[in-house]
This record gives sequence, C-alpha cells and structure tokens, in this order.
Amino acid sequence: MRPHVDHRLTAQRQIRWLLEALRARGHEGVPRAVEVSRQNRTHGPTAAGGRSDHQGPRNYAWAADLPVDVAEDGDVLAMDVAGLVGMHAYFGYGIGTVRLGGYRYQLLWNTEGHHDHVHIGVCRLGVLPPVKAAFA
Repeated sequence: MRPHVDHRLTAQRQIRWLLEALRARGHEGVPRAVEVSRQNRTHGPTAAGGRSDHQGPRNYAWAADLPVDVAEDGDVLAMDVAGLVGMHAYFGYGIGTVRLGGYRYQLLWNTEGHHDHVHIGVCRLGVLPPVKAAFA
C-alpha cells in the first residue's frame, strides 16, 4: 500500500484509499466506503450554509467522518490522516488544510462540531460542478 494518498485519483477514491489505509493501521471503527456514501447522501451544507465536501459530486469533492470514542484515539487518528494526505504542519487538533496535487485537503478534529469524530474532506481545486440531489 502507498504511504500517501495518490493525488491522481478522484476525491471519492482518495477517501476510499484513506479509509482502507487507516483500517490497515489498526484504527477500529473507521467506516467502509459504502457507509460513507450512505452518510454523504443526506449530509447537506456546512453549519455556516456553505458547500460541504460531503455533498460531492464525488469525482470532485468527498468527505468522511471517522467516529471517535476517546479523545486520545482521535488525536492519533487525526495525526495518521494528516500524514497520509501530506499535511505535515498539522498538530493533532483543530483545523488543518493543505493544497497538494490539485486538491484541497481539510482535516477537522477537536474543534466546534468535531469532538466525537475526525472529519477528512477532499476537494478538487477550481470551479466545481453544481451539487446534485442524492449524488446522481
């Protein structure tokens, strides 16, 4: 398995690879890609009303929420995600963002609305197609 996500993949495939890599590293409770797709279908916009990576379209933007039971597990999980996407300046909590390979990666942990899960979002840079209902 590659040590870092392949930026040539679509956003959805990058998230799928991340989920598999995290499970291979022993992170229990990381959802499978099919569960992420199910959750993203009903996610809607961000709390501020902006476009969420969860809304897709999946070739351009995709996100996963990784549940965490214990804060220390979230710290380790967030740092593993940061390493896998090449976010080397992330400190293990809060909001992290990096632009690499034509994509923006966003990591949210232990910040408003993200105390029980680690969020990882992938979004292609540039103009995105409109959001379609149920990710048709």
